[in-house]
Amino acid sequence: MMVRYSRIFAMVSLTVATTAWGDVAAVAAHAGGACRPKTLVIMLDGLRGDAVENLEMPHLQRLIAGKWQPGYKCAWSLGANTVRDGSTESAPNHVAIATGMTVKKTGISWNPDLLSRGTRLPTWLARLAKARPGTRPLHIFSWYGDLRMSPDYGVKFIFDRDDANAKELAGIVARDDAPDAIMWYIDRPDHAGHGFGYYPYTPEYRTALKVCDDEIGGVLNAIAARRTFAEEDWLVIVTADHGGWDRHHGQLTTQCYTIPFIVAGRHVAHGRIPGVPHNYDAAPTALAHFGVDISKIGFDGKVRGDVAAPAEKERELKDGLAVYLPFNGDAKVEIRGKAKLLAEGGRFGGALRVSESTNEAGCACLKGSEALKFENGAEFSFALWVRTFEKQVGDPVVLGNKDWSAGSKPGIALIAPDHVDMSRTSGYSCKVRGFNSHGFLLNCGREGRKRHDLGVYNPDFGEWIFYAATRGADGVVRLYQGRKDGYLYCVADDLSDIAFKTGLPFFIGQDGTGKYKHPFVGDVDDVAIWTRTLTHGEVQRIWEAGRRGVSLGGIVGASPLEMFLDKIENAANHNPVNPANPIQEDSASLRLCVKIPLADGNPDSRVYAYEVAVAGDGQKLHKAVYAAGCNMGIGHEPNGGVTELAIPKSDLPPGDALTISVRPITSLGTRGNPLAAKWTAPL
Repeated sequence: MMVRYSRIFAMVSLTVATTAWGDVAAVAAHAGGACRPKTLVIMLDGLRGDAVENLEMPHLQRLIAGKWQPGYKCAWSLGANTVRDGSTESAPNHVAIATGMTVKKTGISWNPDLLSRGTRLPTWLARLAKARPGTRPLHIFSWYGDLRMSPDYGVKFIFDRDDANAKELAGIVARDDAPDAIMWYIDRPDHAGHGFGYYPYTPEYRTALKVCDDEIGGVLNAIAARRTFAEEDWLVIVTADHGGWDRHHGQLTTQCYTIPFIVAGRHVAHGRIPGVPHNYDAAPTALAHFGVDISKIGFDGKVRGDVAAPAEKERELKDGLAVYLPFNGDAKVEIRGKAKLLAEGGRFGGALRVSESTNEAGCACLKGSEALKFENGAEFSFALWVRTFEKQVGDPVVLGNKDWSAGSKPGIALIAPDHVDMSRTSGYSCKVRGFNSHGFLLNCGREGRKRHDLGVYNPDFGEWIFYAATRGADGVVRLYQGRKDGYLYCVADDLSDIAFKTGLPFFIGQDGTGKYKHPFVGDVDDVAIWTRTLTHGEVQRIWEAGRRGVSLGGIVGASPLEMFLDKIENAANHNPVNPANPIQEDSASLRLCVKIPLADGNPDSRVYAYEVAVAGDGQKLHKAVYAAGCNMGIGHEPNGGVTELAIPKSDLPPGDALTISVRPITSLGTRGNPLAAKWTAPL
C-alpha cells in the first residue's frame, strides 16, 4: 500500500507572525489555568481496539491508567468506531481524523478519492494556525496518500519512513521551539496486518505494535523531559483509522471499524468514555484544547475527555444469572430431535451435542426464558463455549430468541453462517471490496431499521471457543471471542435502538421459533444468560477461568475441585509430593482423590505447588503437592494443568463432612486465594 520516499521537509505557503505565549493560553478553554496548551494527536494505522489491552503496549497502557506523568488523567475507549458512511479504508479515516468530518462532508469514501483529487476541507492544524497566529503546527506522516492533505495553510510537514519520523519527532519535541500542535500518523501496523494478519493476531502484527509503542514512549518521554514541561498543558490523543480482519480492511464489519480512542491530559475526566466515540472526534477535541470556538465549524465529531463513565463495579457473577447450563448430568432444558448430552469430552466435563450432522438435527429449548425481565428493558449478557468441526451449511443459529426468517426482526442471535459478504454486514452502502467469510456473528434487530451484525469471528475447527455478548445501559453492544491463542478479542457498536423483546424463548441450535431450516452442527457447553450487563472485567474473568479449566459454576459457587473415592494401584502420586511432607501410600487402601484445576498465580511468576488442608471434626490434615507441569506456561501443561492428589483414607481426619481447601503457591513465595469444597459422601 505504501511507497517509501526519501526525506521531504517543507514549510508551506505563508510566513506566520509570532505572538506571545500568553495570548494563546489566555483563551485555552481546556487549559484550566496559565499553562501553555500543547497537543499531540497520534494515529496508528490498522490498530484494533482490543490489541491495546491484549498486546505488549506498556506506554499506551500506562497512558490509559493515568500513570504517564503526575497530574495527568485519561479518558479512553477501546470500542470506538471509524467513519460509518464510508469504507474502513485508510483515506476516508485519515481525512476524518484530520478534519473532524465524515464522508458526507469530505467526499472521501475510499482511497482513490483522496489520491485522485485530495481534500477540500482544512485540517484542524490549519484551522488552529489561522485562528491562533503564532502557534506552530506540524503534520508528520509516512503514507503517500497523506500528501494530498498537505501542503496545508501555515502547516509544516515531514514525510518519511516511520522509524525516521519517530526518531526525528523525539528530537523535535525536546527543543524549546517545539511545535505546539502535532499530528503524527504511523503506518507500521497496517503493513504487518496486510502482510501477515490483523486477526487473529500474528507474531508480525504483535511485533509491529510493540515497536510502535516503544516509539510513542520515546516521544512521550522526550515531552516529559522538556525544560518547560511543568508550565505546559499537554493533551495526548491516540486513535486509529481502522482495525482489521485476516489480512484485510475496508469492509463494513466491526472487526474493521472497532478501534481505540484515548485522550490524556491534566484536565480530562478519568475513566471510560461513555457510548461509542469516533476517530473524527480528535479534531474538535484538539482545537477545543486551544480555546478555539468550534461551535460554527460544523464538526461531525464531538469534544471528548470532559466526561467519563462511572467506574465499572464488578458484581458477584451469580447476580442476574438467570440461566446456567453446565450439561453435567441434568440438562435442565428441553432437548429436541437428535440433540444429546455427552458424558465427557466437553469443555468442563459433559456437553450438549446439538446435531451430529444436518441429517441428524437437534436443538434445546430454554422454556420460560421468554419471560425473563432484563434490566432497563434491554440490558443482557450471555456466555458459552462452542465447538464446531467443519463449516456450517446455511446460516444456523447457535443461541437466540428471534425469528430468524429475517435478520431485521426483533431479538438477538449468535449465528454461524457458511459465508458472509463482508461488504454489506452493517447495512451501509459504499464503494468497498467485499470478501466472503464463514464464522460467527451476533445479529440484532433494530427498531424500524435494517438488521445489524457484529463480527465476523472465525472458528478453529475441533477447538472449544469462548463467545460472550453484552449490551449496556448506554446502548453499546460488545461481542467477545476467546481463542486458543490465549487472547480475548472484542468488537463493539452503538445499538441504542435495539429491538430485544420477541415473546419467544431462547433456543440452543435453533431460532426462537424452533423451526429454522438450517440446524447448527456442533457442541456447546457452559451456557449462561444474565439479565444485566457484565463488565469487561467480568467477561475476562470468566474467560480466564475457563482457560484454566474452571467453569462458571466453579466461579459462582459450585466446587472447582473434583473429588472421588478410588483405589490407586500405582505406588506413587501422578505428581511428586513435597519431600518435606510426603504422602505415604498403600496401594490396597481406599483414598480420596482430588483433582485441582490450574490456579491463579502472581502475574510475574507461576504456581509451582499447592497447600492442601482437610478439616474434619476438630482435626486438620495438611499436605503439599507440586503443580502439574509447573513453569510450562498456560496452555502447555500436561492434562490441562490439572494436578491430581490421592489421600489415603487412613490419613483423613474423622467426621461426616470434610472441608478441603487448596491454596496455590507461586515461585515468588506468594500464596493465592484458596479453592474450597466439601466432601459429604461416606468414606
